[in-house]
Order: sequence, then C-alpha cells, then structure tokens
Amino acid sequence: MKIILLGILLILVQTSLSKAQVDNLTIQKELDELYKLTEQSFYAGEYDQGLNYAIKSVEVSKQLGQTDTLYAGSLTNLSAIYAALGKTEGAKETYELALGSWELIQGGKHKDYAITLNNYAAFYDDLGDVDEAESAYYKAIEILTTNGNDVDKASSLNNLAILYKNQSRYSEAIPLYKEAIKIYEENQLTKERHYDSFVLNLAKLYINQSNIKEAQKLIHKMDSVYKDLGADDSDQVLGITTKANIYYQADEFKKSNDLYFKVINRTSNASSLLYYDWIASVGFNYLQLRDYANAKLYFNKVLNTEVSESIYKKAKLRSLLGLAQMFYNKSEYEESEKYYLLTIQKNLDRKDFLQIEKMQLEDFNSYINQETFMNSLLGLDKVYSSFLSKGNIDKEVKSIYIKKHKKLLDLCLGFFNTIRQKATTKKDKLKILNYNKQISECYSKLVLFALQSNNTAEEKVAMLGDAFNALEQNRTMLMRDLEQNDLARNLGEVPDSLLKQEKVLLGKISEFDKKIAEAKNAEERTELDKKRSDYRIKFNQLNQKLAQEFPQYHKIKYQDRKIDIPTVQGLLKSGEILLEYSIHKNKLYVYSISSSEVYLEEIEISEKELNKRVRNLRSSLSDYQTIKEKPEENYTNFVDNAYWFYENLVAPALKDNKEVKHLSIITDGTLGHLPFEVFLTTKPEQKTAYKDLPYLIKQYSINYHNSAILMQDVYAKKRQSNNKKSLGFAPSYKKGTREVTTTSISRSMYMRGLRKQLSPLFGTKDEVKTLSEIFHGDYYLNKDATEAKFKEEAPKYSIIHLAMHGMLSKGEPLLSSLVFTEDNDTLEDNFLQFHEISKLDLNADLVVLSACETGYGKFEQGEGILSLAHSFLYAGVPSLVMSLWKVNDQSTKEIMTRFYTYLGEGSNKPMALQKAKLEYLTKASGEAAHPAYWSAFVQVGKPDSIKKVSSGGSNLWLGIGGGILILFGGWLLMRRKQRAE
Repeated sequence: MKIILLGILLILVQTSLSKAQVDNLTIQKELDELYKLTEQSFYAGEYDQGLNYAIKSVEVSKQLGQTDTLYAGSLTNLSAIYAALGKTEGAKETYELALGSWELIQGGKHKDYAITLNNYAAFYDDLGDVDEAESAYYKAIEILTTNGNDVDKASSLNNLAILYKNQSRYSEAIPLYKEAIKIYEENQLTKERHYDSFVLNLAKLYINQSNIKEAQKLIHKMDSVYKDLGADDSDQVLGITTKANIYYQADEFKKSNDLYFKVINRTSNASSLLYYDWIASVGFNYLQLRDYANAKLYFNKVLNTEVSESIYKKAKLRSLLGLAQMFYNKSEYEESEKYYLLTIQKNLDRKDFLQIEKMQLEDFNSYINQETFMNSLLGLDKVYSSFLSKGNIDKEVKSIYIKKHKKLLDLCLGFFNTIRQKATTKKDKLKILNYNKQISECYSKLVLFALQSNNTAEEKVAMLGDAFNALEQNRTMLMRDLEQNDLARNLGEVPDSLLKQEKVLLGKISEFDKKIAEAKNAEERTELDKKRSDYRIKFNQLNQKLAQEFPQYHKIKYQDRKIDIPTVQGLLKSGEILLEYSIHKNKLYVYSISSSEVYLEEIEISEKELNKRVRNLRSSLSDYQTIKEKPEENYTNFVDNAYWFYENLVAPALKDNKEVKHLSIITDGTLGHLPFEVFLTTKPEQKTAYKDLPYLIKQYSINYHNSAILMQDVYAKKRQSNNKKSLGFAPSYKKGTREVTTTSISRSMYMRGLRKQLSPLFGTKDEVKTLSEIFHGDYYLNKDATEAKFKEEAPKYSIIHLAMHGMLSKGEPLLSSLVFTEDNDTLEDNFLQFHEISKLDLNADLVVLSACETGYGKFEQGEGILSLAHSFLYAGVPSLVMSLWKVNDQSTKEIMTRFYTYLGEGSNKPMALQKAKLEYLTKASGEAAHPAYWSAFVQVGKPDSIKKVSSGGSNLWLGIGGGILILFGGWLLMRRKQRAE
C-alpha cells in the first residue's frame, strides 16, 4: 500500500501568510480566498473551475516576486490541477517554474518545497519517468530530514521504496522500508495503521525475492496486530487476509489458515464477495500441507454452493484448479489433465468438454478470469512434461503425448502474445515474459523427448525449429515491450490523433473484457460481447491503417517476428558456429548451429550457481584493486572460473569440432556481462603467466548478437553512402546555476541534477586532436560540441568520434544518454538519449564505444544487453565494439590502434579485434597482460570486413565505409541511487 505523505497529490499548499511576507493585505485576503476555492473545486472533482482559480492565484501572487512562498505555492497548486486534468505539458512547465522558485527560497530548504517535490515525483512516476521521480523523492526526503517531521519522512521513504519495488530494485527498496519501520517503532507508533502497511510492504518484497526467512520474521512481529477483530470491519479484514496470503507465500500454511478461519467465522456469506475466495484459499493451504482430504472438502464446498455461480465464478475456477493440482501432486496425471481441461472449459464458458487436440487459438478470445486461465494452461504443461518424464512409456503413447504437448505449447505462445499486447504495465509484461520463458524451456525439453519417440525425422526437425523460434520470440519480446510505446512512436512519427485513437480503442476493449468477466449470466455476456466486437472492428481498421501508413511503428508494436533454423544457417559461413544460450531455474540449454548441423544440449546448471560464477569471474576481471593488492587470490579466482565456463558452457556445444574458427554467440541473462574470449580451454596445473594462458580467443575469433532475429535484420540491411570523413566531438562541462531562466525551466530537475555532478574530462581534447591527425574530418570542441550540431552532422559521416560523459540509466534504458555541452538551447537539452539515438538515420558501418561499461546494462530474462549501445543498432548501425568495464587508457589506445590497423588490412571486425588483443598479449608483460586490460572490448553485430579507401596522406587509413564512434571520456555512473526498470 502506498502511503501518501501529507500534501502529496493535494492541491493546497499550506503557507504562512504573515505581514512580513505580504505588504498588501488585499492581495493576502484575495489569495487566501482563491486557495480555498481551488481546494474545494479540486476535492469536488470540478477541475476546470479549479483551474480558473489556480491561474488567478498565480497572477495575483506574481506581484510578490518569484522568491515569495505564495508565488511558489500558487504554481504548485496550478501544477496539480493541470496534472488532474491530464494537461501534461502545462503540468511540466508549471512544476518546473514552481521548483525554480522554491530553490530560491531559504536555499531550497523550505518544508513546503518537499510537498511540491513529492507532487512532482508522483506526477513523473505516473508518466513512467522513474529517474525524474526518484530524483525528486530523494530531494524531498533530504528536506524532510532537516525541516520536516519523522512521520512525514517515513511516509516519503515508503513511497520511494514502492517506486523501487515496482522496478524490481529490491535491494534499494529494502533499506527504505526498514528506515520507515524504524521511525515508527522509535516513536512508539506501532499501533498506527501505516506501520502495518510498512511491514506488509516489506514482507511482500521479501517474498518476491524468495527470501522466506526474512518475510517470516516480519509477519511474526505482527502477531498482535488485528488481535481483536470487529464484526465485518473491512479495514481489519483486508489486513488479516493480506497477512494470511503472506503466510501462505512464506510456507506458513497453518498460520495462514488460522487467519482465514478468523475472517470466515466472523463474516456472513452475503456480506463479502470474497467469502468463497477465502474458502478456496483454505483449500490451497491444506493442499500445500498434503492434507488432500481437507483440501478436497473445501474445494468442493465452493463448487457445490447454491449461490449464483456468476458471483462466485472466480472462486469456483480456483477450486477446480486446486483439484487439478491435487491430482498432479498425487501423480494421477490423467485425472489432473481432466480437471485442468475442465477449468479451461468453465473459464471459456463452454458447455462441451474441450480436448487439447481440437482447441484453436480463436477459442481463447473470451474468458472469465485471466489468472486462472493462464495457470490452467501452465498446469497442463506440467502434467504433460511429468508424464513424458516417466520411464517405461510405450513409444506410441509417448508420441501421442508429445503431439498433445506441442499443441498446448503452440496455443500458449499465441495466447500469451495476445495478452502481452494488451498489457499496460511493465509488471504485467514481465509476468507474461516469465510464462513465455517457461514455455520456451518446455519446448526444449519436448525436443529431447521427441528424439526418443516414434515421431518421424521430419517431425523432430520441425519441432527443433519450433523450439528455437519459441526461444527467439521470448528473447526479442522484452526489448520490444520495454521500448514499443516510446521507441515505436519516435521511429514511426505517428500523429498524436491516431495514437490517442489507438489508446482509446484498446482501453474500451479492455473495459469490456472486464465487464464480460463480471457478467451475471450468458445473455448479459453475449450483449457485452457484441459491443466489444464493435470496438474490435474499429481497432482492426485502425491497425490496418497504421500498417499501411506507418509500417515501422506497426512492425515494432504489433508484428510478431519468426525465424527458422535454415534462415540462421544461411547467415553463417564455413567454419562458423552460432551458440545461443537459454538460462532457466535449474537447467541451461544451448543451441549449436552451423551451416549444416544443429544440436541442442541440456546442461545441468542452476541459474543461482551460474550467476554466482558470473559475479566471481567478472570481479576477477574488473576489480583493479584486488588485481594489484591480492594478485594470488585474483589469479586463482580467475583461472578457476574461466575454465569452469569453458568446460561447462562451451565445450559441450562445440563437440570437438576442429573445423570451427569463428564463434557467434547469443547470450542470455548475466552471461552477457562476460567476454567469452577469456574462457580457458584447459586448466593450468601450475601458475602460468597471464600472457601464456590458453584463452579461447587464441583459437577463435568471436562476436556477439542480442538475438538471431536482430542478427537477420542487421545482415539484411543495405548501407547508404556517406562522405567517407570522420566527425569528432569533445564537450566541456561546468557547474550549473540556480538562476531561474527560460532554459532552466526547459531542463528537468533530473537533468539539472545530473549536469551538476559532471566533472571535466581531462585529455578528451587531446584524443580528438590525435584522431584528427589520423582521420580526415571535422571536429567540434568545447562550446561547439552540442547535441543540435551532432544531430545535424552525424548522418553524413563514416567515422564518428565522441569523447564525452555517458549516463547509463538504471531506471529506464530509454533515458540512457550521451552528454553534450550545455549551450542553453531551448530545443535540445544536450542529453542525447537512447530513443533519440534510435531515431537517427546513421550511415556508419561501425560504432566503437570505448567508455566504461557501455555494454553493462541491466538484464531481464530472455533478453541480451539493455544498454545505451543497443540504441545504435536501431539507428541503422550494423556493428559495434564496446567495453564491458572501465579500461586502462594506455591499453585502450594500443588495442584500438591495432584494431583499426587490421581492419584497414582487410580483416573482418571480430578477426581484427582478435588479432589486436593477441598482439597486445605478445608484447605485454606482468600485470599488463591481465585480461582486465585487454578483454573488455567485445564486438556486437555484423562481423564483415570494411573496404579500404585511398586517402591522399601518408600512413592515413580512411577506408571505413561506415563510422567509428569512440568515447574516451568515461561514463559518469550515478553515485546516488536510480530506479532500475
């Protein structure tokens, strides 16, 4: 539960109206009356009238000057009214004016400034701009720490924690919840209802982390809460059932039932629509306790009730689902299958008993409850997987169940994709992606079952292709879901009128989905379905229009991409193998694809163990302090883990193929944080110099892709011509000013805060000058290195060099940015963000990002690198070289110089990088040969060579038919916490 801090989202800002503040008593009285009228209009929902009062109060208070609290407060009121009316641009502008005014009052420490900041934070949180919201929340907490009270601060901490929790940034949310709880305990406020909310919020967060032990500790602290239950007290019932649910998730099933019985025994059947849901929950607790007799008893209590089925249909569906799970737990798979199918039948409101073989995706257009429907499909998947895992199954029977299972998986993929397009929150999208991840794993298992069945060779090959496609769809889905609204809109240039129409129609369809689910009878459901069909027809017509007139937008947002293995094989050259990894909870799968063969390997490694190994190896590569101060410990850590990865993840997939010279790798999850080049093909029996270790790069050139579908797109894209010249930028950075100007208003609080933290980058001008001596081109330094100039010039050039700060946004990948010189431009904010880069039409063949951690983005399951670098692929750049951690300047210079040299001599990109690293190794000695200094750079995308073009100068190489982008000024990673989406 989100606790609203006093003043947050409220229209009235309480300010002190003293004669010292106001010279004219007439103005004072007029403002007082306007404030009251504004507040009354707001709470009455009469926003248009409230807007008139708020605008008038700003006009009146403006006479007092921008450093008066009444003026700042009036702007805050107006901002909140604009936000309530959905006038986004008006709210943004007035909020920025209000913040600018408050910053000038008491040095930005006035307590009412915190109210404005929290209003502002909530506004941007609703817009999905988590970095901006986070920045404002932190500033509000800072002010409340010195000028507020503890209770207000606790509420604000809770709100920020919820923001982090919703972004899955659990480690950052936990200490905020703990601090809020501590404040209430120290002030002896544990009987206050907000304390209960803080504890429950933190307990649920621990559950999300699978940290059952900590969740149990918290809810045990609350054993005295709601000890005396009043009759049908809705607040207490909600608290008790919430706590009961947490006990269930924490495996405290008996305590969960004790609480459910407390509300069941004190609540009459007619007084709560949740009554039978509680009965079903009791059944699930007994199910987990393996008390199948009582589980069946309570499930049947729900199923046999005489009350209107339409009112309690969700509880009945849950009870059917519980019986299906009960039979599954007892290994009675045929009975379990029957009840799962029965749950599906009832959910679809069908009278005929459905068979999986005869189901079509069209049958899933209308259902009563989405959660139980999805769980029925996933439960049926478990039944088929478990049945096929049994030994001594007749091959004919196995073949039948393989076909049934495949049909189910195909239906699941289609259905999950359908509901994914309707999902509006990231939480819902990630939930669906988790389901798809499970289906992808089941497809891989199914292929292994099929190889041992009576299915024909053609069926087995087709199934392998379907499994690979299922993996690819899940892999590419996350990036598209994260970006589809903003990125599709930016790339597609769709008019606002069509976007609004699209939003309204989807909203109407979702609205009728809900109404149909709550319909009391079949007749009402039929009538509602007709109305929903009308909106579907209108949406389909709009969808066709978008496909015809704005194909790029439609492709990103709606089109499902498929890829088959023969297509991938056609992209591979002789001597090349593609390794594609898929990480699951207890297993890892790897597809090994060459131009002529395909293998699927199942590797018994848990995700937990894998992530631990990734952390260890990455630490040994990027922790320079340990490398210097604890060389023996670092060496052992590196060697053990580098060999473990080769032995377990690479060797099984290569199958001792001696013809392979090049590896293309599609990683998954945290594997993308590692350069495979450093894996050791054998483990040295005694300590060996770093330069002499058997690195994988000594046998193979290596490049990476985010997905096979993206790989296909990159390979197919035709390049346009450019001027064969280089372009360089080296911005300057200085402290911002507090003066409220037109320009500062156009800069968000978040961006102003970031720029204040930027420190000068020494040596960047020298880097640009050095490049200018090697490559012909144009270079912009200091005040000339602006975002507007870059956007104007960049599409023309083949070589692009940017020596600047980069901001990697943890909250939103789309907000990661490159930072140019601030020139007070009112059109460009000089933060070139992900979605802006994606929109550029660059004609470069190569981008090199040599800043620190340009490839170290957050990973969601099923997806590769989510970092600033990925945006260049959307901008049309087919290939990137980037660093996975901060690299020594001298080794960077040496490797890049050699890399360019080998490219000029005709080597393809991964081979040029391989040669550059190996040459560096031959000449390095001692610590300089440590892989930390040379292995951070990886090549992503198309691995082709770049033709050489004659230059007129001696020793000048200008033969890159695309662009080179070098960021020698490292990334400024935020030292304060940011939201991770």
